[in-house]
Amino acid sequence: MEIQGPGNSPRTNRISESKRSAKPAAVDSGSAPSADSVQISEMAQYLSKLSRVEDIRKARVSEIRQAIEKGDFVTKEKLHTALSRMIDEIWGDES
Repeated sequence: MEIQGPGNSPRTNRISESKRSAKPAAVDSGSAPSADSVQISEMAQYLSKLSRVEDIRKARVSEIRQAIEKGDFVTKEKLHTALSRMIDEIWGDES
């Protein structure tokens, strides 16, 4: 049995011969170059807007965290608790 290297296979030779015989496409140098254009899909536009919203949201979360650390952050629950305590204090706890 005779073993041939990778370049001596009949199948490989046919492929490499066909590549050599292929001629490159002719370039038309007489015409003006075409202008490139890009179209952005609706999904890409949406994702772009979403990334901007995310930045705004990060800024808002940062503001809220700072307010919580300072004790300045007020929620409806905090207001309700404070008002309930104030009313109980004024009217007395009748429960």
